[in-house]
Amino acid sequence: MEENLEKLITIIVDAHFEAINKKIDNLQKTLDWAISQINDQGANISKLNVNQGKLLAVNEGTRDDIEDNQKKIMNKVDERLSPVPDIVATQVQESVKHELSKKSILEKVQEKIDREVK
Repeated sequence: MEENLEKLITIIVDAHFEAINKKIDNLQKTLDWAISQINDQGANISKLNVNQGKLLAVNEGTRDDIEDNQKKIMNKVDERLSPVPDIVATQVQESVKHELSKKSILEKVQEKIDREVK
């Protein structure tokens, strides 16, 4: 009987031991999976940080290119428009001279009267 009791206790202890081992194995698998997920997320975050840095560099380079092109365009516009004030001033001056060289209406009327009187 004592032998049967020992066998029964051994079977019960072994069954508990196996159940505990299964739980530990499940916990270890879950822990391994969680750690791999954390590692994957860390790698993804690192990749995102690298890509973000690349995008920032491209963005700054593009902004610099736009500013350079804008300056070039403004310089060309200034070059093309720089003679405009001189041209306008010359045209105004010529127009004024031309108008001043014309006889006034009063002078024309006076000339006509003088011709008719003679």
